[in-house]
Amino acid sequence: MYRRCTDYYMIIRKIEPRLREHHGKSVWCVTVPKDLRKPRILTHRFFGEKKAAADEYAQQLSDSRKSVGGGGDFLKLNTPEQVAVLAALQELGPDDLMKAVAHWRATKPNATPISVQAAVDQCIASRERAGRRPNYIKTLRCSLDNFARSNQKNLHEVTSKDVNDWLHNNGWQPKTQLNYKKDVDTLYKWAKKLKLVSDNPADGVDNPSLDQKPIQCWGIEECTKFLNAVKHTDPALIGYIAPILFGGLRPHESGRLTYDNIRNGIIDLAGSQTKGRQRRVVKVEGLLKEWLAIPLPSPRQGPAVQYGNRNLPKRLRRLAAVAGVTWSHDVLRHTFVSYATEIHGARVTAALAGHTEQILFSNYRQVVSADAAKAFWNLTPDSVTGKLNPAPK
Repeated sequence: MYRRCTDYYMIIRKIEPRLREHHGKSVWCVTVPKDLRKPRILTHRFFGEKKAAADEYAQQLSDSRKSVGGGGDFLKLNTPEQVAVLAALQELGPDDLMKAVAHWRATKPNATPISVQAAVDQCIASRERAGRRPNYIKTLRCSLDNFARSNQKNLHEVTSKDVNDWLHNNGWQPKTQLNYKKDVDTLYKWAKKLKLVSDNPADGVDNPSLDQKPIQCWGIEECTKFLNAVKHTDPALIGYIAPILFGGLRPHESGRLTYDNIRNGIIDLAGSQTKGRQRRVVKVEGLLKEWLAIPLPSPRQGPAVQYGNRNLPKRLRRLAAVAGVTWSHDVLRHTFVSYATEIHGARVTAALAGHTEQILFSNYRQVVSADAAKAFWNLTPDSVTGKLNPAPK
C-alpha cells in the first residue's frame, strides 16, 4: 500500500514555491500535483525568477484543487485519512475523488475504539475543566451513565435504533426523553470533535412531541400566606426568597448570594453564580428593598436576612406546609414574571428575569388581572398577616 500511495504524495502535500537550481540559475519552482495535471503528461513544473509570480501560480493550483474536491471535503481529512482514500481510489477505480471519500467514510473502521462508559467519563471531565456548573455536571452524569449501562459497547457501534430504544423503553415522559436525547447529542458532538466517531446516532432520532402545560403561579392569597409563614417561622430565608419573588433572580442564583454581592443598592452576580456565567444586575428597590430590610423579632439575633442558606429544599417545603400552599421549584420566579409582565410589560420583565420574551411567554408567564398585579406589588412586610398552620414535625 505504501508503494501505491507514494505516487499520490503530491496530492497531499501543500502547494508552495520552492527555490531550485535550473540550468545553472536559482529560480522559483512550483510542481503541479498529479491530480491537477493534464492527461498523458508525466511531469509539469513552473519556473520563474520572481517569487510573486510563483506564489500566484501556486494559489491558482490550490483554488483549482478545492473546486475539483467538491468543496474541499478531501482536504478536511488528515494525512493518514487522505492516504487511505487514495488507496481506495486506486483499488476501486472510480472516476470521482469524492466518490472514493464517500466510500471510505462508509466502510472505514473506527480508528480509536473507546467504550461508551469511558467516553462518558472523559466528556464529563472535559465539562468540569471548562467550568460548567455543578448542577449541570450532576444532571449530565446521571443521564449519560444510564445511557452507558444500557449500551455496553464501543462508542462508534451505537446506532440510532439503540438511542431510540433507550429513550422510549424506560417509561420516561416526553420532556425527559427530549432532555436525555440532548445529553446524548452532547456526548457525540464532543466525540466528533476529537475524531473518536464519524457519525452521531442521535441525529437519526426524532424529537418527542411536547404538550405545553400551564405554569404554576401563586395568587395573592397564597403569596400572603407564604410570606407570612416566612416572616414568622424562618425569617432568615427572606434573603433567598425576596430576590426571586420581587427581583426575578433564578433559584440557584439566589441560593449563591453572599453579602459581598449587594453593594450600593444593587445585587451584582457573575461567574459560577449565574446561568451561562453571564453577569446579572438587579436594583434593590421597592418591595425587594423593604423585605431585605426587615428585622428579626428579637434585635439581639442580628439581621434577619441571611445569604448562602443551607438545607433549602427541606426548609422551603416546611414553609409551604405551614402556609398551606403547593410548592414547586420555580413557583416564586413564575409568580414574579406573571405579575411583573402585567405592570412593566414583556420587554422590561424579560430583561429583569434575564431571558428572552419568547422564553417568558412559553415557560414563565401566567395571565393575571391588573388588580391582582397591583395587589401583589403592595405586599409589604407590614401588610402580610394571617393565621399559620401547625409546623410539621
